[in-house]
Amino acid sequence: MPSISLCLLFNTTLLFPNRSNAFRLRLDLSRRCRSSDAKISPVQRQCVIGVDLGGTNVRAGAFYDDGSTAGPKFSHPSRAQEGTVAIIDAITSTVRQAVAAAEAPPVGVGMAVPGHIDNAAGIVRWAPNFGETVDGVFRYWENVPLKQP
Repeated sequence: MPSISLCLLFNTTLLFPNRSNAFRLRLDLSRRCRSSDAKISPVQRQCVIGVDLGGTNVRAGAFYDDGSTAGPKFSHPSRAQEGTVAIIDAITSTVRQAVAAAEAPPVGVGMAVPGHIDNAAGIVRWAPNFGETVDGVFRYWENVPLKQP
């Protein structure tokens, strides 16, 4: 069964911190893809999933390499101030919807995250919109790993 990885850059794995440990999310593609382009078979055409993580919503959709859409777009609350686990859950469910609705097999996932991002290390160095309140103080994302280097 083919699989893709959720990541900051295409074709790498996203690490989700989970309190004391980290886990990887891999999305399995278990269905045949559709294609609205009669001249190109689904096997020949591939797409990527684009993700926009914002302080209010997380949005995801499938896109071909020419920028045209390869499926519907999805949007859900990002739960940005409910903690890392809640944020990752919001990302995961939105990406899964986009993958399931893609017209062609997704080969990767790219994600835009507002803040200071260390792309090479796969770490969100600072993102003031994301985090959680601990003992009455909002703890924003600082040095949160979001992909495996």
